[in-house]
Amino acid sequence: MWAIVAFIDKFLLSRFFKGGGVGSLTLISTLFSIVVSLIAFILSGMNVGSIPILNIFLLLSGGLLNVIGLYTYFLALEEEDASLVIPYFQIIPIFGLIFAWMFLGEVISTQQIFAGILILSGVTILSLEFEDEQSFFRFKKNIVLLMLTTTLCYSFYETLFKVVTPTQDLFWQSIFWQSLGSGLVGCTLLTFLKKWRKDMVKLLKDNSFQIVGLNVLNEIFYVVGNLCLHLATLSAPVALVMILNSLEPFIGFILGGILTILLPSIFKENITLKNMAQKLLAVIIIFIGTFFIYIYS
Repeated sequence: MWAIVAFIDKFLLSRFFKGGGVGSLTLISTLFSIVVSLIAFILSGMNVGSIPILNIFLLLSGGLLNVIGLYTYFLALEEEDASLVIPYFQIIPIFGLIFAWMFLGEVISTQQIFAGILILSGVTILSLEFEDEQSFFRFKKNIVLLMLTTTLCYSFYETLFKVVTPTQDLFWQSIFWQSLGSGLVGCTLLTFLKKWRKDMVKLLKDNSFQIVGLNVLNEIFYVVGNLCLHLATLSAPVALVMILNSLEPFIGFILGGILTILLPSIFKENITLKNMAQKLLAVIIIFIGTFFIYIYS
């Protein structure tokens, strides 16, 4: 589900938001969070006030972190292939370990430090673009900084979510406040960022059915992926679920190649032998690192 979300985002950016439309897509996605908050309000039994005030504030703040992470993710996706961006999300467990150590008192083992180094090694391989013989390679500093920002925001939010949502009973209440926080940020951006607002209105006027339809589809895929993850954690050890979750870069790698071959007019990923070998090597190293992080958690 989550791999598909990345490819739909890439399609939206390349087809409708080409040339500086990242702000517009961010606005649409964050405003859609208001719909998610209404659904969460209903599924919570309309009992969203059972969470302490401090926790509500933290969840609303998490909404802001989500918007920042979403914006930098869109910027990275605008610049690079979806199958290359997806593996960067495996940096989240590294930040998660650090935040869990800082705020939850969890201990980081030597094996987990080694696993983190492996993940960063795989990410470094992804961040190299091999060019001609004179320059040899170029380090993709921009995408690294963007995805580090994204994963930092997401992992910090996940830590907050874990702190304020100790039981599954409070899941939908927490989702309500977090989604409301993202929606409020979206409303603020809509009010004060005139260019983003004008671009969004123009895009919706010209392509409202496609853009809204794909965004709704994307949110469905994302929410279904989230629900599957939570249901899986109730049925199996968390470490096993997280290890299987780290297969997402492999799915993105395969999906990128298939879509480029079958739908070249829509998806145009770099599928040269050298590039595919580089991605595969990086994805394998990242998976091994993620495996060791969770197996020793």
